[in-house]
Amino acid sequence: MNRKTKYFLSVLWVMLFSVAFAAMWLRTPALWFINLPQSVWESLAIQLGQNCCESTADLEMLVGLGFGFLIALSLLLIFLSVAGRYKNK
Repeated sequence: MNRKTKYFLSVLWVMLFSVAFAAMWLRTPALWFINLPQSVWESLAIQLGQNCCESTADLEMLVGLGFGFLIALSLLLIFLSVAGRYKNK
């Protein structure tokens, strides 16, 4: 597989996983143990000018996408490090 294909698949993985995780996180209360402290939520709401329920939903989606991005990136880096070890053997 050439380098462009690897980069494309990596970006696709991160984007799709982030969206899928955000959708699942918002709809599944059992996953809410992955959350931000209340003070961070309040700070984000003030910084982003939250003023109604729709902007609250936008903020929740943004945080869900952020969590999904971090998890996808972590999994990708773990996979690449494990794959690199087996490739060198």
